[in-house]
Amino acid sequence: MILPPADAKDFFRIIQPLDAFLQSRLRMLKDCSPDEIKRLRAAGFADPAHFAAYANENPRHLTADELAEVRAWQQHSIATRFIVLQERKDGCLFMSTDKQPAVYLVHGLTQPISEIVPFLPCYVETRLLPWRGRIITDGLIAPIMVQFGGNMRTGFKQEAKEIIARRGLITTLPAGSAPATPDPAALLQHYLSTAASRRDCAREIKSLRRQSPALEIQYLQQMGKVNARPLKAALTAKHLTGHFAILEDTIIAGAPDKPTA
Repeated sequence: MILPPADAKDFFRIIQPLDAFLQSRLRMLKDCSPDEIKRLRAAGFADPAHFAAYANENPRHLTADELAEVRAWQQHSIATRFIVLQERKDGCLFMSTDKQPAVYLVHGLTQPISEIVPFLPCYVETRLLPWRGRIITDGLIAPIMVQFGGNMRTGFKQEAKEIIARRGLITTLPAGSAPATPDPAALLQHYLSTAASRRDCAREIKSLRRQSPALEIQYLQQMGKVNARPLKAALTAKHLTGHFAILEDTIIAGAPDKPTA
């Protein structure tokens, strides 16, 4: 998912003069390489006085709304390392790597982010910015060329699912100040999704089941699906056929096949 062309054009129309202003004010750029621009922005974004000066001088005659968007960049940007997980129809999932990770839905500027990074999941350094109700990068994405094994890739996906279930998917900046209410159904689905999580999260599963009849039904339905295949294989091996009802891992009822015409 990328920005509408007009929004992408406006973004570059605003950020490129901002870079020029910061360079004039800070005298930092040795060249125009991505690393130097990243260093310049890091210094500029660190001090709100630079953005206040830019708004006061307004060298490109930006509108009041555009100046508010520029100030929001300084106030709410997030510059850190992320794991780019997955490209979806509505954006790309970025998971932060700090002590309290969050998952962000990020839009590409002029091309999908999955076309920029060399592989998925990918470890990157970038800066996230708010832009017209969406989250974007500042256009500088630096992949860290570390490829992950299958277990780590699966682990990242499971971690992201749990974060989204517990705290929600962040689609705008700043994120809500109030903690998101966990979605019990999504959490239960996550805990039941693999044998390892069913084993490691048995206490959490038991607690969720007790919260409501709907969650108990969800548990029984999911566990029926989990156990249906091995039970069917065991019955087939004994040449037993028919229709069977399962409660967790136990067959509780059966009936012969419907007669054929």
